[in-house]
Amino acid sequence: MRLSFAMLRVTVFLSLALVITLNPSCATSEKSPLAVYVLDVGQGDSTLIVAPSGKTVLIDGGLGGSGYKKKDKGKTVILPFLKTKKISTIDYMIMTHADFDHIGGLIYLLSETKKGSDYPLEIKEFLDPGQAHSTYLYQELLEAVKKRSEVRYRNPKRGEKLDLGEGITAEIISPDHLYKDPNSCSIVLKLTEGKVSMILPGDAELEAEKDMIKNYGPKLKSTVLKAGHHGSAKSSSAEFLEMVKPEVVVISVGEKNVFQLPFKEAMDRLEETGAKIYRTDYEGTITLTTDGETYQVKTEREAPPPEKRWDRVTIVKEQDKINLNTATLEELMTLPRIGKTKAEDIIRRRPLKSVDDLTKIPGIGEKILERIKPLVTVGEEQKKSQAIPTVSSEKPVETPPQGKTAE
Repeated sequence: MRLSFAMLRVTVFLSLALVITLNPSCATSEKSPLAVYVLDVGQGDSTLIVAPSGKTVLIDGGLGGSGYKKKDKGKTVILPFLKTKKISTIDYMIMTHADFDHIGGLIYLLSETKKGSDYPLEIKEFLDPGQAHSTYLYQELLEAVKKRSEVRYRNPKRGEKLDLGEGITAEIISPDHLYKDPNSCSIVLKLTEGKVSMILPGDAELEAEKDMIKNYGPKLKSTVLKAGHHGSAKSSSAEFLEMVKPEVVVISVGEKNVFQLPFKEAMDRLEETGAKIYRTDYEGTITLTTDGETYQVKTEREAPPPEKRWDRVTIVKEQDKINLNTATLEELMTLPRIGKTKAEDIIRRRPLKSVDDLTKIPGIGEKILERIKPLVTVGEEQKKSQAIPTVSSEKPVETPPQGKTAE
């Protein structure tokens, strides 16, 4: 029996439909690439990973919490981004460590995306490095996790691998143990697909880097490195960079931040690797995609030309630095983490022979010193000679003008 042309078309169509049903891969396009988004959350950190399987990891959440409601990055940046990408499930929510510029926005995401909210999120697991903190913001975060009974809370171990689907390795390579320094307790993730890999170190510093070198050695080699601690001088050591050998470096940092990050020392080391460097303060959200063979980096905007960029060299020239030996109480109190009490102590202990003498002031440790150093000087005359007149400790401490209160 001869088939008409119309019947022949129907027969061919049904045959093709049967082939597609038996072999679903014929009906789908090529698999999605692995995508990593280093979100522009200002001076803070937040990274979203979307695997080809559709599984997701959200690492940190920028500023937020009860003290930053108007600037909450969970509300203003992260949730809108998730909506744009039509993401409604977070398989792993990771707080690298408990610093306020990393965990704040996570509180909003946990508290305001429950069932019945405008945009509910399913959050499956919450990973915490496990170092106890007494800060109010950390307690607020734990309370938000506790109120989501469906979220599994746990402390991961080094060597653990997250399940992001076939072809993707996501291994926790630090902390080796709980360090005294909260920054070094940061959960560090190495993400790999095929020939392309990326290390996401939170604020891990030298102590953690040394242990990663000891535990992994050349296995640390990665295509992309997200610079530790926003480009702090105490991260991205030369030894660590020699093992990682990155082709690309991404720095999450806020424009004109008061900490003057990234530090020149760290930038010098990063530039010496020959890697292409991207910064969120200049280029906005930075997106890395890979199929395991090649990779692409896209930015939200173009970086400004060198003459229009801000950095600590141009923003705080030597003549603009605060002279610790002549500054008023009010001027000293404009420095990061220096309130009235510490400013009074600085005045009582003058003259200071070097900026490092600040560590003799109660409450000023290495971390605060690191933030203050680019902003201050002891004066050229003091550097050349220690013979300047000593300010008596009996001299009354200057007080703010009437009507103004200290922070």
